[in-house]
Amino acid sequence: ENLERFTEQYIQQNPDARRGTRALPYVIPLVFHILHDNGPENVADSVIVNAVRIMNEDFRKLNADTAQIVPSFIPIAADCEIEFRLATKDPNGGCTNGILHKQTLLTYNANNASKQNPWPNNKYLNIWVAYSLERQGAAAWAYLPGAPNNVDGIMCWYTYVDNLTRTLTHEVGHCFNLKHPWGDEDSPEVTCGDDGVGDTPITKGWSPGNCNLSGSICSPPIIENVQNHMDYSYCTNMFTAGQKARMHATLNNTVNGRNNLWTNTNLIATGTDTPTGATCIPIADFSSDYAYACAGDSVHYSDISYNAVPTSWEWTFPGGSPSTSTLQHPNVVYVNAGSYSATLKSTSSAGTDSITKTSFIRVTASPLHTVPFVESFEDTSSFPGNDGFLINPDGNSTLTRVTNTASTGSACIKMNNYTNIDGEIDEWVTPSLDFSNMNFPITIQFKVSHAQRNSTSNDKLKLFYSLNCGRSWSSCNYSKQGAGLATAGIVSSNFTPNNPSQWR
Repeated sequence: ENLERFTEQYIQQNPDARRGTRALPYVIPLVFHILHDNGPENVADSVIVNAVRIMNEDFRKLNADTAQIVPSFIPIAADCEIEFRLATKDPNGGCTNGILHKQTLLTYNANNASKQNPWPNNKYLNIWVAYSLERQGAAAWAYLPGAPNNVDGIMCWYTYVDNLTRTLTHEVGHCFNLKHPWGDEDSPEVTCGDDGVGDTPITKGWSPGNCNLSGSICSPPIIENVQNHMDYSYCTNMFTAGQKARMHATLNNTVNGRNNLWTNTNLIATGTDTPTGATCIPIADFSSDYAYACAGDSVHYSDISYNAVPTSWEWTFPGGSPSTSTLQHPNVVYVNAGSYSATLKSTSSAGTDSITKTSFIRVTASPLHTVPFVESFEDTSSFPGNDGFLINPDGNSTLTRVTNTASTGSACIKMNNYTNIDGEIDEWVTPSLDFSNMNFPITIQFKVSHAQRNSTSNDKLKLFYSLNCGRSWSSCNYSKQGAGLATAGIVSSNFTPNNPSQWR
C-alpha cells in the first residue's frame, strides 16, 4: 500500500517519467544462480549472456519485432531506459562473471527453499535457474516488491532462460512492480481486470499461443494490448509508457532496496559501472557421464569450470588410465575395483583454481555376496558394508545405524528427516549381490517404520536395482510416500518407533 501511494505521487510529480528524458539508463546488476545436478539444467554461460541481451533489447525497445507492434499502440510503446549488466564483483569484492553454478538436488521441484545463498537484494537482482519447478505448469515466478529479502528475485525453469517467450523480461517486470495486465489473478482469460496502469486496456489476458492482435473482449471496441510483455500471449514485444513510469517509481522507492540498485556507489561495488566484463580466475569443477562403473569401463570426464573460460587443464586420476591428462574432456579406464578420487586444475590468464572430489568414481569388479543375503544391522561393521556406501550430497543428516530401536534385535538404520530441508535425497547403495544361483522373480523383504510430521508431509522411500555396476538403475516394484509410507500416523516431534505395531 505504501508503494502504491508512492507510485501514484511519483508519477504525478514526474510527468516526464513516461518519456525518454534520462541522461543515463537505470543500470541493474544481475547475478544468476544455476542450480544443477550435472544435467541439461547446467546451462552454459553463453546462454545466460544471450538471455541478458534479450532482456536489454526488450527494456530499451531495441527488439527487432517492435516493427510488428499494432499501430494503435506504437505511440505508447516505451523505451523503459533500464539496462541489465552481469556483476563483475561479488558481495566481498571478488572477481565474478555474475554466473554461479552450484550442484544441488534442490534443482528438482525448486521452491523458495532452493534459493540458496542469495546475494544482497539491495545490490543485485538475483535470478535462479533450476531443472524443474514445484509450481507445476509455471515457466518461472517472481514476487512483487515487498517480499522477504531472502526470496526476492526470479526462479526460472531452465528451458525458458533463453526463449522467445521473453520469460525473464516478464518476470523482471514483476520485480519492478508490474502486474499482469488483467490484475492480480494468476491465470489469464478468467476475469476482466486492471493492472493499475492507465494506458494498458482492461483485459482478461491471453493464454500462450492465443495471439489475437485485434482482440477486444472486455471493453469493445477498444483493442487490448495482446503484445504486452506482462501478458501470456507469447507474441509479446512491448511495454507501455505507463508501465515504464511505474517501474521508474519502484526504482526510486526504498522497498527491498530498489533505489540502491542503480546508484553509482552500488554500480562501482558490483563492478557494473562500465559495460565491459572482467577476466577472473576460473572456479574449477567437473562432472562425469557415470558415477559408477564396472572394472574395465571407460569413464568420460567433462570440465564444467565457471567464473571464467579456462585456457588449460591439468587432471589427476589415481587408479585410472591415464593417470593424468591435459585434455579438457578426457576418458579414463579403471581396471580394479575401488573408490577413486579425481582432481582438476583449471587455468585462465588470471590464475589457477583446483578441485578434488573424493570417492567420485566407484568401481565394482565382482559381487561380494551370494544370495540369500540377510542384513540385520546388528554387526557394527555391516553398514554400509564393504562395497556399500552412502550418498549424501547436501552433507547433513543421512542414513545412520542406531541401536535404540528395531523391529527385531536392537539395531536398525534411521533417516532423521525431521531437520532436513525439502527436496533432499539420500541414498544407501548396498554391497553388490550375486543372484546367479536364483530364479527370477527375486524377492526383497524389509521392515520399515515411518511417521508423517503433518498431514501434508510427503517423504518418499524408493528402491532401485542395477545390473551393470550402477551405470543405470531400474525401479523395483516398491515406491511409497506420504500417508502411504507412514506406519505410525502423524507425529509432530522427532519420531522413534516404540512398539512392534509401528513397523510394517
